[in-house]
Amino acid sequence: MSFVLCPLSLVIGPLSFVLCPLLFVLMTNLASLMYPQFPILNSQFSILNSQFSILNSQFSILNSQFSILNSQFSILNSQFS
Repeated sequence: MSFVLCPLSLVIGPLSFVLCPLLFVLMTNLASLMYPQFPILNSQFSILNSQFSILNSQFSILNSQFSILNSQFSILNSQFS
C-alpha cells in the first residue's frame, strides 16, 4: 500500500502548490464578478421586506377585526344561554 501512497503523495504535494493559488484566484475573481449584484440584491430584499411589513399590518388589522367579531359572538352566545 505504501508503494502506491508514497508516489501519489509526491505528485499531489507539488500539485497542491499550483492548485491552491489557482483556486484562490478563481474564487476572488468570482466574488468580484458577483459584487455588482449585491446592491441590486440588497434593494430587492428591501422592497420584499417592506411588502412583508405591509402584509403584516394587514393581517394585524384582520386579526383585530376577528377579535371584535369574536367578542360580538361571545355576547350573542351569552344572551342565548
